[in-house]
Amino acid sequence: MDRRQFFVVSALTLAVSLAASRSGFAADGDGWIQLFNGKDLCGWTPKIRGHEYGVNYADTFRVEDGVIKVAYDKYEGPFRGRYGHLFYKEPFSNYLLRIEYRFVGDQAKGGPGWATRNSGVMIHGQDPKEMTKDQ
Repeated sequence: MDRRQFFVVSALTLAVSLAASRSGFAADGDGWIQLFNGKDLCGWTPKIRGHEYGVNYADTFRVEDGVIKVAYDKYEGPFRGRYGHLFYKEPFSNYLLRIEYRFVGDQAKGGPGWATRNSGVMIHGQDPKEMTKDQ
């Protein structure tokens, strides 16, 4: 993988913005680029362990009331390590990330204790197209 890194979001996200000068992106007056449009997951692709890149198993990632939500209410059986991430379409190499998040509800049934109230933001990750189904 080249030196650019992929943004990954795997938790409840209210707003994601990026401060970067990059052609093709419209920045607001403060220079921030809005990565989440508040309407849908356009520009974001899920990868959930045990599933191919692009499969949003059990509607894990969804947009409701203008926010990205991560929910496990449609999972059958225990969690079984089905970690999921949303990958942004463009990698960036120079950025500041501004994000708001909050937690509601309970931990995923069978989810590990270390992940309780984890923000879920992973800033650097490999190209998701290179990931295996079980990764």
